[in-house]
Amino acid sequence: RTIYTKNGIPYIVASECDSYESIAKEYNLFTCELLSFNDLRKSQPIETGTVVYLRVKKNSAPKYLDVHIAEDGETYYSISQKYGIKLKKLLKYNNQTLKNNKLREGDTVYLRKR
Repeated sequence: RTIYTKNGIPYIVASECDSYESIAKEYNLFTCELLSFNDLRKSQPIETGTVVYLRVKKNSAPKYLDVHIAEDGETYYSISQKYGIKLKKLLKYNNQTLKNNKLREGDTVYLRKR
């Protein structure tokens, strides 16, 4: 399987028969580690094409990226996965909480500390 990197973090793209448990086993990780790397508390089904990080994500985006303009259907979680940024940090940069993290198309999402 091909291992890619984003923001300096290795990741794979899930296929239809993957689960967090099977990926963890394949890469000699504990399932709880893999879930933590991907900002998840418990295992859930993985859709084909999902980015699954194999190491802990960074605190911010690369230096050349400051903001992201939200597109229809995006969430803070999907943006954190897109750029390899810890969800907790992304929420902090945007003064949001897990309970209050709605995005609308066109919203500016800060990818680094302002």
